[in-house]
Amino acid sequence: MTTLKKLQTRRRAQTKPSDLQEINAFVASRSLRAISINENDNHWYYWLRGNLFISNLAHFFVVVAQAADGTRREIHVAFDPLAKTKGLQVLLERAVA
Repeated sequence: MTTLKKLQTRRRAQTKPSDLQEINAFVASRSLRAISINENDNHWYYWLRGNLFISNLAHFFVVVAQAADGTRREIHVAFDPLAKTKGLQVLLERAVA
């Protein structure tokens, strides 16, 4: 017989200011300027594209950044507390028209 403790799951933590600081530092390291940083809760979007090693507790962000020449990039990043490598993981990067 299963106990209630086995059925309980961990809740996703709230977004930390350090996550946003790390995203801004990452964008700046690529000589880009962050235009918008939006949290994304759609785990299936990344799982169906082959990122199967991301846990349910991961925080996903979609960052729109602009280069000095005016080109925009959309960068999808994640922070997964259960991953072996802690910190920011780039999941997807593409040009935005």
